[in-house]
Amino acid sequence: MVVTGIRSEYFLLEPLLEGIEASSKLELIIVATGAHLSPRYGYTLDQIKNRFNDVETILSLFDTDELIGRVKGLGLITMELAEIVRRRKPDFLLVLGDREESLAVATVGNYLNIPVVHLGGGDRVIGNVDDHVRHAVTKMAHLHCPFTVQSGRRILQMGEEKWRVTVTGSPGLDAIKSLPDLSLEELETSLGISLGAKYFVLLQHPISSEFSEGASQIDVTLQAIVKVGLPTVIIKPNSDPGTRRMIEVIDEYVRKYTFLRAYTNLPRLQFVNLLRHAVALVGNSSAGIHEAPFLHLPAVNIGNRQKEREHSNNIIFVPFDVDTIAMVLEKLAFDTEYRLQFSKCISIYGDGNAVPRIVHLLESVEIDRKLLYKDFIDLPEDNWEWGNGEPECFYNSRSGHQP
Repeated sequence: MVVTGIRSEYFLLEPLLEGIEASSKLELIIVATGAHLSPRYGYTLDQIKNRFNDVETILSLFDTDELIGRVKGLGLITMELAEIVRRRKPDFLLVLGDREESLAVATVGNYLNIPVVHLGGGDRVIGNVDDHVRHAVTKMAHLHCPFTVQSGRRILQMGEEKWRVTVTGSPGLDAIKSLPDLSLEELETSLGISLGAKYFVLLQHPISSEFSEGASQIDVTLQAIVKVGLPTVIIKPNSDPGTRRMIEVIDEYVRKYTFLRAYTNLPRLQFVNLLRHAVALVGNSSAGIHEAPFLHLPAVNIGNRQKEREHSNNIIFVPFDVDTIAMVLEKLAFDTEYRLQFSKCISIYGDGNAVPRIVHLLESVEIDRKLLYKDFIDLPEDNWEWGNGEPECFYNSRSGHQP
């Protein structure tokens, strides 16, 4: 049983869902929730149901820009998922990432004795609640499929047993690897627009710790894009708090400038080929971290989202400053020598073969007490540093002090 709640995470999961469906040893159940069931965000449930047969649904998204909406949504997903799991009796619960859906899956799985498979654990992002959620789910998951070697090391550092961890890479790269190339002309025809030889793709989301600033932040980004003046395809942001006002700002700019085009969602084929032909991906999307380096595409990451995240050398970090953003975009568009350096970037998020690794893991792992009863691996004692104010009830083996 695979749970999905949002467009971006489904993009990464879809090739894995196809791999599970194709396996003679596995049966696939999908639970779609969150933004997938919202007309405001494109009602992507239709996309899922058009491709897969066994789809359960949970209506959980509150129509609000307040932080409390995600908390209430978490409660709804947890309650409804528990009933679905009790009724369908899956062997595994699988979830990707760091949103409320993953926390609900981990909670339900542990309390109902269903092993949890977590994709994308061990990642690190500063300043966003998703980072805390991701690490919490790691401690509740029974099998881990991190996307990078460094993420795998972090999971071990959190006390997880080594046999539970399989570094797989991101399944989203499998989708890119398998999708056919569209020429620029074919892409323009499929979208019904004219892009020209040089254009940007903009994908920017609010950040939980700065959600009230989302509208002003997207305004800064759009000012810089207008200053450069190249055609830009905008993919509207996700369903997190702060999004509604951001979309209003985007719509205002699209009405004013004819070289800007905005979409709520795009099919995977069009989205990947947009990136293949673009000058750069602009904003703060994880697509700049995961997918862009696999395509040798520069990604201009604006602000604190993705801060300190492990990344390839395709990322250019800039602050929310119109002149700085515009300067970088102009260099990428018109400085051939500067842009050439990004053609050699190497993806650290996999090789496009994550799906067979994950499917093999699901096919071969034995569901027993060893899997369900988790142990904790302590760090070697020499790695522990005592602070100056340790509680008196602790025994400091270095000083020999015994309270």
